[in-house]
Amino acid sequence: MTQNRKLLGMTVPQLAILAGLAGVACLLFCVIGGLALRTGLGQFSLSLEPTPTALPTSTSLIIPTVTPTETAAPIPYEQLIPNGWTQHKSQLIEIWLPPDFKNAAPGVASAVA
Repeated sequence: MTQNRKLLGMTVPQLAILAGLAGVACLLFCVIGGLALRTGLGQFSLSLEPTPTALPTSTSLIIPTVTPTETAAPIPYEQLIPNGWTQHKSQLIEIWLPPDFKNAAPGVASAVA
């Protein structure tokens, strides 16, 4: 009967595992917090010397302007098609394929991936 005893909907071994995980998490938080406090607070401590600040000046700002780069003249896509390729068209696509391409079902436009 003691094996089936449940607390908070969990068996005793499950509660022991949960308590062990909670203990490991607390230990990790303490170790990481201790390391952060020991080494990290030195960076944020107040310095006795005043830190230099930028003083405003009367010089004007020069804002960079956008200069577009020149692009090459566009090439018509017909010049990019290899010789001998044929055009296959449907309502949705236009594709150029080599001459040895055969449709799966003649007369039916098939999707080519």
